[in-house]
Amino acid sequence: MMVIADSRMPEKAKKQLARIAQPLWLEPNKKVYPSISAHPDIFFCQHPKMLIAAPEISEIKKKELDSAKINWISGDKNPGTKYPETAVYNAVALSKLLIHNIKHTDRKIIEQYNPNEYLTVNQGYTRCNLISLDEQHFICSDKSISQQLKSINKSVLYIEPNQIKLTGHKHGFFGGSCGICQQQLILCGNPEYLKEYESLLRFTYNAGYQIVSLSNEVLTDVGSMLFIS
Repeated sequence: MMVIADSRMPEKAKKQLARIAQPLWLEPNKKVYPSISAHPDIFFCQHPKMLIAAPEISEIKKKELDSAKINWISGDKNPGTKYPETAVYNAVALSKLLIHNIKHTDRKIIEQYNPNEYLTVNQGYTRCNLISLDEQHFICSDKSISQQLKSINKSVLYIEPNQIKLTGHKHGFFGGSCGICQQQLILCGNPEYLKEYESLLRFTYNAGYQIVSLSNEVLTDVGSMLFIS
């Protein structure tokens, strides 16, 4: 199991993460703004059948993916310097549902879906805000996305984003603080600080998932942790 993660994660969380999976640490890319410059969900989109990567990821990273026998393809675009150009890979890609602001989605991601499988949302930073436990259960820190998912009969837990830390910003987003490894929700920080903590415990338990905290610190948006095998 490999995990793509921001090399600037809090040290305690980094050490714990390395015990769970083989890390592929991303270094900051100066072409996007600093707070997200090493965030995996800015440079990669995780589809159930493949990983879609920005063309300009380093040759070293490409070789690491190949050595780990990861099924990946190159996308069409590189992230730009500002939003929405920074959001081209920031989609939630399920087997039969693509959730993103489709106006900004990289073409190689769109090609994996039929038009009737799009859920078009206003928020370009979809993956930052949204984590799918499975095809039915979602945890979200964007109210509009939450309502759209509920309208198609998905189970959604909303988490207030102002509780998530992101350096350089007033707050981050819940999706960016976590990743899915098998039947575990891996969190960069401790969810006990959340006012929705009890609801989160019930929601994940009912979906058949366990929560794993990487540290006892406040939850930090690290641009998602992408577990791939």
